[in-house]
Amino acid sequence: ETIPFEYGLYSSSISDTGSFDSEIQLADSGYGQGQILINPVHLAAVYASFVNDGGILEPYLLKKDDAAPTMWKEGAFTAETAQAIRGDLIQVIESGSATEAQVPGRTLGGKTGTAEIKQTVDDVTGTELGWFACFTADENDPEQLLVVSMVEDVKNRNGSHYVSAKVRELFL
Repeated sequence: ETIPFEYGLYSSSISDTGSFDSEIQLADSGYGQGQILINPVHLAAVYASFVNDGGILEPYLLKKDDAAPTMWKEGAFTAETAQAIRGDLIQVIESGSATEAQVPGRTLGGKTGTAEIKQTVDDVTGTELGWFACFTADENDPEQLLVVSMVEDVKNRNGSHYVSAKVRELFL
């Protein structure tokens, strides 16, 4: 589905064919590998739903005076599902794979990710893209922020942890 946005975006997709062609592809997709493609604006819109009771806000690029959120997809997830995922993403930062993103006194949620760019499954010389999505998980925090960041060529720079340490600085 086309994201309503002022600037043209590549569409996100689950596979080259639009469906899962095997159980292995489905399993690989469960942890972001396989043929999953998502653009950063789409990823940010989905992450925002975890603090909006499962509703996906309409993203926009240009600053608006007196802007108010506009719902793009009401109930994309149930409020219970959004709350459960938000809790899991808080744990990623508090005790999981992104502890380097912790900010004392703030509750953040986030997820690291690594995209491998390889010619074949056996390729060991390919590069990696490091991803980190992070958001203010406490709705009462006056500094609401969501950041999706990607850095190229993180293979020998601590992978996605390189990115999460950099993004942390924005939440201080």
